[in-house]
Amino acid sequence: MWDSNSGPGRTFFLSALLALPGLLGSASLQGRMIEQGTADEANQAVLASLPTGVRELAGNQRARLAGEPATRGGTTVTLRVGSGCTYSSVQAAIDAASSSATTTTVIRLRTAIYTEAIQIGSKNIEIIGGHANCTTTTPNDTSTIRNPSGNNASTILFAPGTGGGTNERTLRLSNLHIRRGSGVSISPGGGITVLPVGAARGHVELDSVVIRQNEGLRGGGIALLQQGSALGGSLVMVNTSIRNNDVTGANPHGGGLYCSGDGYGILKIGGEIHSNTAGVDGSSTGRGGGIFLDAGCQLGWFAQGPAFGEARLAENIAYGIGGGLFASNGAEASLYGQHFFANSSSRPLRIQDNVSRSSAQGGGAGIASINGATVDLFATWTEGNRAEHVASGSSYGGAGRVTGGGRLSWHPTTAGNVPCHDRQRCSLIRNNRAGTLGAIVYVSGNNSLADINRTWASHNYNTDSPSSGSIVAFSNGRVSIRSSVLTRAEKFDQHPNPARPTRLVHLSGGRVDLIYSTVANHSLTVAPFLFMGINSQLYLRGSIIQEPAGLALGQDNAQGTPLIDSDCVLWSDPTLANIPADGAHTRNLLTTNPGFLGPEEFRLAEGSPAIDYCNSQMPDFGNPPEFDLTGRPRGIWTTPGILGESPLHGPFDLGAFEMPVDRLFHSRFEAGPGPI
Repeated sequence: MWDSNSGPGRTFFLSALLALPGLLGSASLQGRMIEQGTADEANQAVLASLPTGVRELAGNQRARLAGEPATRGGTTVTLRVGSGCTYSSVQAAIDAASSSATTTTVIRLRTAIYTEAIQIGSKNIEIIGGHANCTTTTPNDTSTIRNPSGNNASTILFAPGTGGGTNERTLRLSNLHIRRGSGVSISPGGGITVLPVGAARGHVELDSVVIRQNEGLRGGGIALLQQGSALGGSLVMVNTSIRNNDVTGANPHGGGLYCSGDGYGILKIGGEIHSNTAGVDGSSTGRGGGIFLDAGCQLGWFAQGPAFGEARLAENIAYGIGGGLFASNGAEASLYGQHFFANSSSRPLRIQDNVSRSSAQGGGAGIASINGATVDLFATWTEGNRAEHVASGSSYGGAGRVTGGGRLSWHPTTAGNVPCHDRQRCSLIRNNRAGTLGAIVYVSGNNSLADINRTWASHNYNTDSPSSGSIVAFSNGRVSIRSSVLTRAEKFDQHPNPARPTRLVHLSGGRVDLIYSTVANHSLTVAPFLFMGINSQLYLRGSIIQEPAGLALGQDNAQGTPLIDSDCVLWSDPTLANIPADGAHTRNLLTTNPGFLGPEEFRLAEGSPAIDYCNSQMPDFGNPPEFDLTGRPRGIWTTPGILGESPLHGPFDLGAFEMPVDRLFHSRFEAGPGPI
């Protein structure tokens, strides 16, 4: 029976009461009960999910966007630049600005192109472009600052600490285009280089800024660096685009954005990072075509703010590893396809059409998490990314690559009460591809982990080695899949009869946990699961696997017997019970048709044998997931009655979906099952 003190029990009891019209009174009362505290809970959930170094930035920025006045303190001085104004160049106005820590100089630019490279030392500077004349205070356009042709320098160099002393300085830029920078060794960023000197911190705020067509050695668009005893700083970007920037040289890292230093926190709201390049064709040293994070840098990126457009990490190229994002050495990144104020998700943050291409062992087209870095993706659509190789090289990880103790996780929104743009596909991995291994993800090495949670994955495939898996766990790497759907490991544009379908899972000394998930509708001619090497482990709990008869498991060139441990699983083909494996692997096994609602609809129809098949016991795994793919609570009895005792094992349905109470009432008191 349900436990009134447990989470699933309480959730079920409230769900049952709310489903019965007379028990709690009017719908408005029900709504007030559910909504009470929802906004606060959602805000707290999103703040808790941010890297620690970004939380204060987020709190300050929320206050600012909510209309609270900026707290600069001290003195503000305004200078004018442009034709007919006091200063004809931006640098002249900067040179005239005070170096006092308590003074902010606001420099208002007329709408024009300013061909100069500017340098800012220990000063608090705000540059606002797009003014119609020398007297207006409200910009209606943009201004451009571009590096002179042939001049090797960052378009903007911000170096707090120069001039001596301990310094904490701020640079604010708005309504600007920053172009044609050419980074050099001392200031390697193309568009903007932030380089605190001595015991200094540099804070940069960008609002409605476009950084494009710059070249650098590290950070084609922006480079955040630390030198000596410098303390790093922060970067806030609101509705800012970084595009069409490049890095070359010996260590071409961060085509769009480069950050190295554990003192840096980065907050991005809206805007895009797209069409940037790290490295050159034929090389393999490029890292992070869009973003490069190293040495403890921390990033939080939200798709939406107040009235901002779509956010994308898209169409970036790394000639090496990490076409979209490369994170290494303890760096942390959290990307959100939801509103900055955390109360809704009207569109995903798209990690889209990024490419890693290498003459060596390249990969990690969408995201690469290396050497202890952590990347969390919330309500993102990771689609169309490509890990490619040239000549005789290999390419790993279409959507993601995790090695060296890194971690990469896909989730829906940060809290179950945050509405998502798509109920079933809030988190989506689709149409990614790899040449050799891991169209979805490649994981290798001790403590390396990919976590696929409440995510829909379809049409991911390998181009050169379809007999290898789209989910790959090598050399003690681990993949955890929970409340997710895995389907159609094949080309998106050849549905439903692809020429070269890809295996789903490939294990060689690694481990995959498939927990309350659904695997179905693969047009396979090879077994979806492949085991190679020693110490390969597959744990199955509460899941549904529907595949063509005789193709359930594969064991090609095995060097040792795999461990296959299955408990409370529906397998449409009985061959699981006949595969030689270590451990007890057939506990509570069903071999039958799962009874889906339709060919591509993996919710359970009434009468499915998968309904109420499992209890809450998951040895070595704790309790079952709290929510199904759509965010509905798990552990709700629906046979033979709402509070009746289950005739099978318990109240948990197999697979990615739990039969909801509202559909139960619909199907039993009306004419058909109906949609959720």
